[in-house]
Amino acid sequence: CTVYALILPAITATANVYELDEDNDITSVKLQIMPSGSSKWQTVGATTETLTVGLNDKLQFQMNYTLDSGTLSSTCDTISYQLPVVFSSVTVVEDAPVIDNGAIIGTYSITQDGLVTITFNSTMVTKNASVPIVGTFMFNCKVSDVLGTGGTQTITIGEWSIDLTTGGGGGGDETTQHETEPT
Repeated sequence: CTVYALILPAITATANVYELDEDNDITSVKLQIMPSGSSKWQTVGATTETLTVGLNDKLQFQMNYTLDSGTLSSTCDTISYQLPVVFSSVTVVEDAPVIDNGAIIGTYSITQDGLVTITFNSTMVTKNASVPIVGTFMFNCKVSDVLGTGGTQTITIGEWSIDLTTGGGGGGDETTQHETEPT
């Protein structure tokens, strides 16, 4: 999986690091799919409960959140989020820039087991003292990273959930069938 971090909030403090509360801080989750051989992302319908996919299809998860004002402080400028266990093998990233409207607002890192940490700069900490931060956290992966050689896997993020299954029960790259919304 490839993970892209824009901004990630958190509410629960643990040793000067805020941990994202999926049930209270994630405002929505959006899933897009890029079928094998395509170069365009297609949005999966918000009411889709089961998605039939090919193993070589790509998935993009977008988590929108709100970080309440006053969450960050001079003693707690770092937040973390553990990706769901189905994404347990991600690309390691160390101290990459977090960019908002062209400005670097911090750095992020991702461990092999999917722990994302973001350290905000003092400008963002000061801004968050009086206003909430609204942002997006995204990550991409191939279906085979989640399903291995085939089968069905439930992915749950907070109250949002979807079942991924390979078409026809085989391990190949079957035709992708799903509801989509215009992007």
